[in-house]
Amino acid sequence: MKLFYLFIALFFLQFGNVFSQNIIIKYYYLPTGYWKDSSGFDLREPNRFIIEERGQEFKPIDTSFSHEGKYSITEMGFNINDTVLLLIGEGFGHVLMILPENDTLSIYADSILTTFPFFGKDSLLIAWHIFYRYKSKNEKIYQFYDSLEMNTGSPLYHRINYELAKTGYDNFFSLCTQLYNRRIKFTDKYFSRYNLPDDIKSLFVQEIKSGYILNLLQVFQYNPPKLPYQSWLSKEFIDTLNSFEYNNPRYLKKTTMYAKAIATFSYYYIFYSPISKQPGLLNEYDTTKNRFSSIVRDFMLQSFFDYNAKSKEKIYDSLLLDFKNITLDTIAYKKLESSRKAFLIAKKISLKSVLLTKIFDSKNNQTTIQLLLANGKPVFIDNWASWCLPCLAQMKYSSKLEKKYGSKINFVYLSLDKNESQWRTKSKELNLFNSYIVENSFESIYSNYFQITSIPRYIIIDKTGKVITTNAPFPSDGKLLEGLLEKFLKK
Repeated sequence: MKLFYLFIALFFLQFGNVFSQNIIIKYYYLPTGYWKDSSGFDLREPNRFIIEERGQEFKPIDTSFSHEGKYSITEMGFNINDTVLLLIGEGFGHVLMILPENDTLSIYADSILTTFPFFGKDSLLIAWHIFYRYKSKNEKIYQFYDSLEMNTGSPLYHRINYELAKTGYDNFFSLCTQLYNRRIKFTDKYFSRYNLPDDIKSLFVQEIKSGYILNLLQVFQYNPPKLPYQSWLSKEFIDTLNSFEYNNPRYLKKTTMYAKAIATFSYYYIFYSPISKQPGLLNEYDTTKNRFSSIVRDFMLQSFFDYNAKSKEKIYDSLLLDFKNITLDTIAYKKLESSRKAFLIAKKISLKSVLLTKIFDSKNNQTTIQLLLANGKPVFIDNWASWCLPCLAQMKYSSKLEKKYGSKINFVYLSLDKNESQWRTKSKELNLFNSYIVENSFESIYSNYFQITSIPRYIIIDKTGKVITTNAPFPSDGKLLEGLLEKFLKK
C-alpha cells in the first residue's frame, strides 16, 4: 500500500502541470504619483459582478519586484487551469485572454496617452489610454482585445447610448447592429490574418455578442412604454434578442460580459410586464429555476436573491431554503444567507444607534457620525478604502464637489480599511482632512444598517439626521449628483 501512495505522489510531482499550467506575468510600468513603485496587480473574473462586485480573484503563487532601465517590474505567477477572459487589475484594469500554458507574458505599459495616436504595427490603445505592448509566444491573442478597442471601441465600455441617440427603436437597433457587425468583421480579419484558433475566437465573438445584447436591452431600461414589447419593437429586434444563447455554462465561466447579459435579459425581458409592477418573487423564482440549468441556473438564482435581498415578502426565506437544496454552489448560498441575516439584523437597528457608531480620526481621537451633524450642515459621506481603486479614481471628483459645496455641506471620508496604517498613509497622500476610519469596518452596525457590501458608496444625510439617500450617484456623474444636492439644499 505504501508503494501505491508513493507512486501517486511521484506521478503528481512529475505530471501535475498537465492539470494546472503556470503563467508568469511580468508587468513593466513607469512609476507615477498615482502608480507607485513596486505596485501589485490582480487577475479577476468580472462576470461575477452581481454577487461579488470585484469578482473572484486568482491568487498569485509568487510575487516579486525589480527594475530594468526606466521600468519598474512586478512579476507574478498564476496557476491557470482553463482558457478564460479575465480582468487584469493594474491601474483601472482591462480585459485579457489568459491561456492555460506554461508561458511568460510581458506587458509593457509604456506611457499614459493624452492624444489619440495613429494605429501602428506594434502600438495598441485601450480604453484607459495606456500604450501597451505584449511579448509572449501567444502575443497576438493577448493583444487582440486592445486591437479591437483601438478600431471599434471596447464592447465592455463603448456602446450606442439609447438616451442620447433619440432616433427611435428601429434606428437605434440599426446603429447597434452596425457597430456589432464592425466588431465581428474586424475579429474575422484579425483571426484569419494571424491564423489563430477558432475556439479562442468563439469566446471573443461571444464577448462582442454580449455587448451587443446589453446595448439593445437599453430600450427596456429607459422609461419603456407600458405596453407588451411586441407592439413597439420590430420583429427583427425581438428575433435578435431571442436568438442569443442564454443558457451556456462555457460562456458563463470563460467570458466577462455573458453573465451581465443574461442577468439583464432576465430582469428587463423575461420579467418585463406592461403592468407597472414586476411579477411576484415566486413567479420570478420559478421562471428562472425552470428556464435555466446547471451553473447558469445557479448564477441566475444567486442574482435573483441578491437583487431581492431586502424583500419584505416572507416567501423570500422559503425560496432561499429551496435554493439551498438544489444549488451546486454552496459557497454562494452561504454568502446569500449571510447577506440576508445582515439585512434582518439591520431592520432591528435604529438610525439613532447607527449615528452613534464609533469613528476615529488620524490621531486616534474618537467621535461619532452624530457629532458630524452638530454644525447644522448636511453630510455627504464618501465610503472608501485605501485598497479600492474605483474609490481612489473618484476622489478627484469628490474634491471638486467639496470645493463647490463645502460651505453648505460637510464632506466626510469614512474608510472601511482594516489596516489603519494604510488608511492613514493614503489619507495623507490624498490630503483628506475630514477622514475617519469606521470601527469594525464591514462588520460594523453602520455597514450592516446601510448594507455596505461593496465600495465606493455615497450616503447623504440632511442636517436633522434624516437620510436623503443611501446610494447617491458617483461624484464623476457630476450633473446627476449636483442636481440631487441642489434639490435637497433648497428644502
